Amino acid sequence: PEGIRFDNINDKKSYNEWTAYGQSKLANILFAKELAARLEARGIRNIYVNSLHPGIIQTELNRHQLAKLGVFAGPAKALFYALNKTLTEDEGASTSLYLATDPEVEQRGYRGRYFVPVAQVGAPEIPQAEDAMLARR
Repeated sequence: PEGIRFDNINDKKSYNEWTAYGQSKLANILFAKELAARLEARGIRNIYVNSLHPGIIQTELNRHQLAKLGVFAGPAKALFYALNKTLTEDEGASTSLYLATDPEVEQRGYRGRYFVPVAQVGAPEIPQAEDAMLARR
C-alpha cells in the first residue's frame, strides 16, 4: 500500500474504486490520531476521538458492486458471506455506539485509538496508519 496519493488523488486515468475506498479509510484513521494529538497538546482532555472498523456487515450496500457480476451476484454474495465473519447491522453498529456512549471510553482514556468489532482496541492492518507525518498532512 502506498498510503494516500495527495498529488493525484483525483486522477481519472488511475482511479480505482477500491484504492479510493482504502485511502478514505486510512484518512479517517490518520485524522482521528492527529486530532486526538492536537487536542492533547492544547490540554483539551474532555473530547475523545477514535476511529473504527465496524466489521463486514450484511447489508445491501454492495449491491452495485454485485450487479456487475450479473447472474453470478447471488452465488458470489453467498460465498463471500460464508468465507468471512459477517455481522448483523446491530452488531456492526455496536462499536460506534460503544465509542459514542460508553463511560469506559473516558475511564480508560481512549484517544486516537483504532477499534475493531465488537468494541475492541485493535491495530490497523497497514503500517501507514501509524505514520505521524502522513497524519499531519
